[in-house]
Amino acid sequence: MKLSIIARQPTWHTTQLVEEGKKRGIEVELVNIRTLNGWQKIIDKLGKVVLWRSSSLDIPLGRSVMMKRIDSKRILFNRSLAYENLLAYKLFQQKAINPLKTITGIPTYAFRGFDSLNTSIRMGWLKFPFVMKKNLSARGEGVFLISSIEDVKISHSEFKEYVFQNYIKNDGDIRILVLGGVALGAMKRVKTGDNWKNNISQGGEGVDASKLFNTEDLRNKALSIASKFGLQFSGVDFIYDQNEKIWRFMEINTVPQWQGFMAATGVNVTEMVIDYVMEMAKMGEVKKTNVLVRDYYERFSGLMRRADQFHLYSRLWLLSKDENAKQKLEGLRGWYLGEDDLTTRLAGLTEIDDEKVVGVTERKKLYRKYPNLLPWSNMLFWWLMAKTIYAVDTNVTLEKYFSKTDLIQLVKELKNDSKGIKVLSSAAMNFFYLVEIYTGESVDPKLLWDIHKKDKAVKTKDEIKQAFYFLSHLVVAGSYFYTRDVIGEDFVVAVKEMESLLFNHYFKISLDMKFEFLVCAGLVKYQSKLREIILDEAERSLSPIGNFLVDTHNAWKHGFGHKLGRSEHRNALYLVSSRVI
Repeated sequence: MKLSIIARQPTWHTTQLVEEGKKRGIEVELVNIRTLNGWQKIIDKLGKVVLWRSSSLDIPLGRSVMMKRIDSKRILFNRSLAYENLLAYKLFQQKAINPLKTITGIPTYAFRGFDSLNTSIRMGWLKFPFVMKKNLSARGEGVFLISSIEDVKISHSEFKEYVFQNYIKNDGDIRILVLGGVALGAMKRVKTGDNWKNNISQGGEGVDASKLFNTEDLRNKALSIASKFGLQFSGVDFIYDQNEKIWRFMEINTVPQWQGFMAATGVNVTEMVIDYVMEMAKMGEVKKTNVLVRDYYERFSGLMRRADQFHLYSRLWLLSKDENAKQKLEGLRGWYLGEDDLTTRLAGLTEIDDEKVVGVTERKKLYRKYPNLLPWSNMLFWWLMAKTIYAVDTNVTLEKYFSKTDLIQLVKELKNDSKGIKVLSSAAMNFFYLVEIYTGESVDPKLLWDIHKKDKAVKTKDEIKQAFYFLSHLVVAGSYFYTRDVIGEDFVVAVKEMESLLFNHYFKISLDMKFEFLVCAGLVKYQSKLREIILDEAERSLSPIGNFLVDTHNAWKHGFGHKLGRSEHRNALYLVSSRVI
């Protein structure tokens, strides 16, 4: 197996990759492309995986042309650069991010000359000091702090090469390194001496940001940005605006360096890049998609949130008795049971997730109406998995938060709210059965089924989702969350109703729900004609940035789904339903 690195000359980074490749038995070569002439012969000699860092092509669009040709024959890092010529430009990046609700960028301006620049200053859009930077640059080069108009030392014709931003008061910035749908870590870069730039290559110092504060939100934002731009390997930079008290997206580096990042975080990026190359090289060699997915998660799941890791491996263990999954769960034991830090663990279970309750949707109104529903469900599920997987009874801890009488009373309140049950859907199903497991207060599946049957015909995507998850979690929760066989005609009928929804609304139903249907069908021993159709869709749903499944054919697809952690639920169900673990 061979990795080809397109680069003008050897660097610390390329040398590291060559040396790491030797350790793994992988040939890593450096190739400098100087011309488009004879391109076919050049490509024929390249390795199966190609990492483009730089070249000596003198034609501005030469890189794009050559990358497209390589992409048609090889597995190319950051292939989106071949199809979006503006992607590396700072103005384009900011304009692309501006419409997003969850990510705040930096207002960025481009001017034709001094007249429009002076107008911007006069109108108050730019205020001294502001930043002038090359629209296409890296490593902090071509960046200037402008304190007066006399500091703008460029000609009229050079304006098109620069963008302008107000200076953000800060105490450093954050670099998140993203590879194949996972965040490798977070580094804080801090300026030194009189230099106002934080870049490591400009003399700044780097420290492990995860030791300073919880970087989970920034990691997730970085993954969203890399996903939107379709980049396998990138550095995403954020800066904390001390005046506005918000994090702002600065830029995404499409050819990231990692020497300073490795020193600051201790993450062996070179090793991770070679790991990624080895997984991507399996494409075309490994015939079964589920094997590609399994191996990819095996390689990179340790970089996901522990909650996502637990969800993945608990499902694989409970449904398939995969011994490797059991070993992974043992590695999560201290965290899951709170042996490491019980106070923090319980706080995470009982604090209500703002994403679920903030807003004005009907479901969120019900979470406010029944504020104990989510935290009590979380606690009960924690108790059930602790008992099932680790043979540890956490009942004493639960009793500090609620009594069995409290739980039964909430069940009674919900049962008198049939409309609320339909809207809460999976949340209600889960709670009813968790309470049954914990207290013995029996759930009547016929009662729940009758509530569903009274519902009007579903039409919209959200109505279909609500009805589908009502039925699927009637089965999943009825199986005591994969811990017992599901017996009863009501469960079989629920699966058949899900199948009917799929027949009538196939492309309005997400890939996650389709796999959940296959799992439910397996739980009740029902053979569906849709099984092969769904698994065939899975074959066409690999992410372009890694060997994991994303939703590509349904109404639920969007530009932010290329995250290993976000895809975990979908891929866990896929591995179980395809039954090759």
